[in-house]
Amino acid sequence: MAKKSKKAAEAAKQEEQKVKAERKAAVADTVTVALCHPQGICFLLNDGKKRVTINGNAVDLRHKEMGILPQGGFGLTEIPAADWEAIKKTYGSMEIFKNGLIFAHERASDTDAEAAEKKELRHGREPVKVEGGDKETPHTEPASVAAMV
Repeated sequence: MAKKSKKAAEAAKQEEQKVKAERKAAVADTVTVALCHPQGICFLLNDGKKRVTINGNAVDLRHKEMGILPQGGFGLTEIPAADWEAIKKTYGSMEIFKNGLIFAHERASDTDAEAAEKKELRHGREPVKVEGGDKETPHTEPASVAAMV
């Protein structure tokens, strides 16, 4: 009987290790993408046959009639790692990739940590500074009239 229980314990241990390995592989199959932009961005892949939408930092305002655009911060989206690689390959030369407005990590905690480090990063579409507003909060400045002419 001792042999049977020892074999059963070994089998249970092997099954547990197999489940852990499968979970680890499943985690590596997805990435958490962070995007500092007020709207989400839809990337077309496979010659336009597939669309992958990455949420912007104002995703919570979607379908609402009113709201205030957040200043700074990142929207988070979990997508398949293969889609992220395809996005980087196709669109990686865009400025949002170069200046850190979009990035991804396999672990959501790593994405959160990098987003916290970049909390002062601005995309240039924040609300303009309002008279009597919070002077401590950075705002995007409106363009001068002379620059527009």
